[in-house]
Amino acid sequence: MGLFGTKYEINEGATKMPNPENLIGKGFKKGKSGNPKGRPVGIISSKKAIEQFLNTEITWEDIDNKPKKMTTINAMVASQIKKAILHGDTSAFNAVMDRFEGKPKQEIDQNVVVKEMPSIEINGEKMEFEVD
Repeated sequence: MGLFGTKYEINEGATKMPNPENLIGKGFKKGKSGNPKGRPVGIISSKKAIEQFLNTEITWEDIDNKPKKMTTINAMVASQIKKAILHGDTSAFNAVMDRFEGKPKQEIDQNVVVKEMPSIEINGEKMEFEVD
């Protein structure tokens, strides 16, 4: 048996592809779905499951230790803000804000002035470059 379940053996230096007639498991028939029944009823995507979890209402103790009803995502953000306030840990708060607002853009000066290009030697041949 050859590479990828084919009957074709690959020789050193071989460049041609296997004959499609020799491939085991021909794949899907033209015009037929690989999953004709589709996704089972009641199965949700990972994205939808996470959205539902983050939007679930929970009871959470706020900074004043009084229980409040809020969504999971709001409780997570509040938790990081509470941690920052109580422990002086601004990295947790900054991490949350970077996810929501994005990091501030930084300008970079890319003006480079080249006054002289060095010459290089490759295989005994010296190469010179000119600067415009």
